[in-house]
Amino acid sequence: MNENKYKFTIITVCYNAEETIGRTIQSLMMQTYKNYEYIIKDGCSTDGTVRAVYSCLNESDSIHIISAADAGIYDAMNQALNTARGEYVYFLNAGDVFYDPEVLEHIAQVITQNENDIVYGDIVWSDNGRLNGRKYSGICARKIYALSGDCICHQAMFAKRILFDKKAFDTSFRVCADKEWQLYQICAGTSFYHADRIIAEVLVSGFSTEHLREFETETSRCVHEYCPKEEWIYKIVVFMKNNKLLLGFCRTIEKAFFMK
Repeated sequence: MNENKYKFTIITVCYNAEETIGRTIQSLMMQTYKNYEYIIKDGCSTDGTVRAVYSCLNESDSIHIISAADAGIYDAMNQALNTARGEYVYFLNAGDVFYDPEVLEHIAQVITQNENDIVYGDIVWSDNGRLNGRKYSGICARKIYALSGDCICHQAMFAKRILFDKKAFDTSFRVCADKEWQLYQICAGTSFYHADRIIAEVLVSGFSTEHLREFETETSRCVHEYCPKEEWIYKIVVFMKNNKLLLGFCRTIEKAFFMK
């Protein structure tokens, strides 16, 4: 178990992200709060990703650049976690950015006032330059929310590193390991706290959106494993989402409660 040396460990995993990695790094460098370490885990990119990283950063005691083979996104996250020395861990994907320069400073204050295992906020996502808000209220940290097939995205969430010491990401899930990890924590009684602020601007395109069929299969597996008694609710939700008339009703509910 690594000793906490920093308040935050910020982790970016990337592969062939030459065109987007710079803005991600810049958004971190602009943070007013500086008690963090930064780990970039590159999966042996074949483009100029590593060169772009070194053009923005120099390795130091608080900056670690790792280029090594991995078995996918969650294996890369686990590898980075093995060297993490922060009290709380946050994953910022290549291409995603912190919403403003005060994010880490505000979250550090929230953590001081509310000693919870996981602190999460809200996000906005960018779809061809158009920004949409996603609000994660208190219900999103409960099993009932998982029955909608959704979860709190990891770009909204700061989690104590010790939680990953106890349970790493399950790499048998190729696109939903973060959802499975989150459901495990909810069922284990891990404490969650919602900070009412936007954490990050997230690109809408990504690995999970490009593997929708696998995403649905793994979501069903998560629900079956952690919510077996309530699984029938999830099946109704899936039926509604696959029905064009009922899908409109689902979208209305979603916009009313979870869109900013």
